[in-house]
Amino acid sequence: MVVKRGARAAKIARVAGSGLMVAALTAGLSVAHAQTATPEERAAEEASNSAWRVDTPPTGDTPITVLEKVGTFGGTTVMVGSLRPAGTKKWVPVAAHWAGGKWVTNAVPVPADASFARLHSVRVTGPREAWAAGNLDGRPWVVRWDGATWSTVDTKALPGGELFGITGTAGNLWAVGGADDGSLVARWDGTTWTRVALPTHPDGTPWDIGWYSGVSALAPNDVWVVGPENTSAHWDGRAWTQVAVPRADDGSSIWLEQVRSSGDQGTWAVGYVVGSPRVAVALRWAGRAWERVTLPGAGYQLDDVAFTAAGPVAVGAEYDPAAPIGESGYAVRLPTRPGQSATRVALPPGVQHLWGATAGEFGIGLRVIGTAQNADPSRTLPFTAWTPRIPLT
Repeated sequence: MVVKRGARAAKIARVAGSGLMVAALTAGLSVAHAQTATPEERAAEEASNSAWRVDTPPTGDTPITVLEKVGTFGGTTVMVGSLRPAGTKKWVPVAAHWAGGKWVTNAVPVPADASFARLHSVRVTGPREAWAAGNLDGRPWVVRWDGATWSTVDTKALPGGELFGITGTAGNLWAVGGADDGSLVARWDGTTWTRVALPTHPDGTPWDIGWYSGVSALAPNDVWVVGPENTSAHWDGRAWTQVAVPRADDGSSIWLEQVRSSGDQGTWAVGYVVGSPRVAVALRWAGRAWERVTLPGAGYQLDDVAFTAAGPVAVGAEYDPAAPIGESGYAVRLPTRPGQSATRVALPPGVQHLWGATAGEFGIGLRVIGTAQNADPSRTLPFTAWTPRIPLT
């Protein structure tokens, strides 16, 4: 599969070994370390961190486990990702749901001869129902969970490629990614997956550079897709509109990793400014244009947004010279009213990068997943945690 194992392979490398790049970039950064904090400040930080409950499931001798996205509907929480078993070069899917106070792993059916089976995104559409999307040996892959087992959904009508995002309802799902012949946007009508054609520029060139990384669908007439190189587009139920993404002050492009929409907290797109070093980006849809929000700290990338009772929370990673490979988890509560500012969320120790977030079960608190701090560059370890309240710093 051409597009994803070439151009889009950057994401796989970033998830499985992001610390190498970060360590190199942070070598020359002069960032004050928390050792200078006063006793009162350290006590406040410890109190905030104590709100978190780290509940990462054991992985045994598995050297690489990548947890990418998590979703919740009512009392149902499901997370997905992939792992590389010890002694192999294969990728196999990971899927688990929260039950009885712990993660319960669910087997995802994969052909015995498959060598590349990864799940990148999940959408929980109801009590004990979820859909996940990814790549099975160079083909778009969608699986459905009925509360007990996962089953493969037919995607033969779609071209070769990979899916990075999925959203919507059980009878009206949207998925995005990249295909061998360009970007891929697909729609599920309850029975069939169909490729959705997007317009092109007057000269026939596409709006994007070959893939979309995130999709949101607040309603059938309110769908957003986002991607790299200042890419965003909106579907109003009748037509697609290309929507400009503001460049950085120095003209650098913005790569968007995710877009999420909420009826009361708005539509947000997150990612980073391309550069060395990178800079985290959060964009709020203001009705006519994207507006960039000022973020605190040294965040270098945002990968997801969760809509919580305390407001939208974006998660990703920041530069941290004190960490084993130069990065630590990063989270901010985004403003929803004029005059508000983005506020850092205090995270528990031990998190390297957060790739996914969702409101907790029944809307209580915040759940995050990602990778754990680890000094061994040959290993990628998972991290999961939940807090009943959003601890702000």
